[in-house]
Amino acid sequence: MKPHIILLVDDEPNVLRSLERALRGESYTVLSATGAEKALDILARQPVSLMICDLNMPGIDGFELLRVVKERHPEVIRLILSGQADTGAAMRAINEGEVYRFFTKPWNNDELRVSVRQTLHHFELVREANRLLGRLERQQDLLRELETRYPGITAGASEEVFELPEELLATSAQEYLDEYMRRHLAGAEEGEDV
Repeated sequence: MKPHIILLVDDEPNVLRSLERALRGESYTVLSATGAEKALDILARQPVSLMICDLNMPGIDGFELLRVVKERHPEVIRLILSGQADTGAAMRAINEGEVYRFFTKPWNNDELRVSVRQTLHHFELVREANRLLGRLERQQDLLRELETRYPGITAGASEEVFELPEELLATSAQEYLDEYMRRHLAGAEEGEDV
């Protein structure tokens, strides 16, 4: 798995340096942007796992940045950092930008590190679960296609029989059967027990 890239967005350079120090020693690549425009430029050039964004910035504020990132880069996990513990602002950001977590300034470095670590771990688990569900769906589609073409072919088979390697799922049932028959016929011609 590739190391995570974290993007910090705040118009105050001192805050960015403090956040960078808080995340020092973690196994992430940390990038900083002093505004929304710079953040969007970074996001357009490279994949980012998680973004921590200030809400109150000049120009494009954090609310608008979160909304744009949600639309253009929905895979980026979005966290808020705000100098105001305003519940209304937090709810607006959560609803408009689908924010995962809200931190207030000043933050606790240990809490921030643990939260970032747990958030990334949670989303890794979600992505892996989605990958496995996709694989299961492809397997079920292949089995349905085989059963349609050859009724009864799966009758009485155990679950283990249907655990297919990933490369097999990239082919259609017909391609799989053609390859199987080619190998079967080649083996029969050579006198192998197939």
